[in-house]
Order: sequence, then structure tokens, then C-alpha cells
Amino acid sequence: MSSILLQEGVCLPPMKKLISWASTLFGFTMFFVALWAIHRELEGNTVAEVLAAATMIPWQQLLLALLLTMSCHVLLTGYDILALHAISDRPKLLSVMMNSFICHAMSINVGCSAITGGSLRCCYYLRKGLKGTEIVRIVTFCMITF
Repeated sequence: MSSILLQEGVCLPPMKKLISWASTLFGFTMFFVALWAIHRELEGNTVAEVLAAATMIPWQQLLLALLLTMSCHVLLTGYDILALHAISDRPKLLSVMMNSFICHAMSINVGCSAITGGSLRCCYYLRKGLKGTEIVRIVTFCMITF
């Protein structure tokens, strides 16, 4: 069975390469479906109309929405921090918070939080040197508490 050589000397079997390409294709497909849906929703509206409607929202409400969104994401990083304190505290706090923010943002916007957030956490924590069992505990903790 042939393998494909990747950077850093890692070999990827053909089936894993196919899965990698399929997931990339799926991501691009979903992106273009989202663009198509936005296009359909905004059909018949000009950019000027959209901007005029956006300027009708009071700046205080926009600021409040922004602050509440930011505080929500900061609080959500607490799940990962609590999970890491239960396992170990090897990764840096700022780095964990950034990863947690990305995982939660993807989970909330894409959906399927167990899959999207879990896979992103897995990639991150593997790079940080955590063991598979520790990663499973972190992902499980975050899924159950969220």
C-alpha cells in the first residue's frame, strides 16, 4: 500500500488523504452554500439600504451587544481552564484561552459542538503534548459542562 509523504516526515495513507480532501471540499462547499443563502436573503436590497438599516440601530445597543458577546466568550474559556486544572496546567493560560475562544466560536457558529469543538481541541492539545486520555477528559468535560 502506498503512502503519501507529508512535511516533517509523516506518511499519510491514501484513505486518510481522501478523507482530508473530502473534509476540505465539504468546508468549501458549506462556505459557498452560506454565501448563496446570504445572497438569497439580501436579494432585492442594495448595499445602501443594508447600511441605512444598520445605522438605525443605536450605538449603545451595538456596544452592549458587543460587550455581552465578548464577556460570553471570555466566560466560555473557563470550561477549558477548569478542565485543564483537573488534568494538568502545562499549557499557557493565554494560549488555552485563545484556543477555547476559537473552539467555542466554531461550535456556536457551525453547530455540532461535540465534533467541531472536540476536533479543534484535540488538534491543539496534541500539539501541546497532552496524552490522548487527557484530551478525552478535557473534551468530555467541556461537552458536559457546556
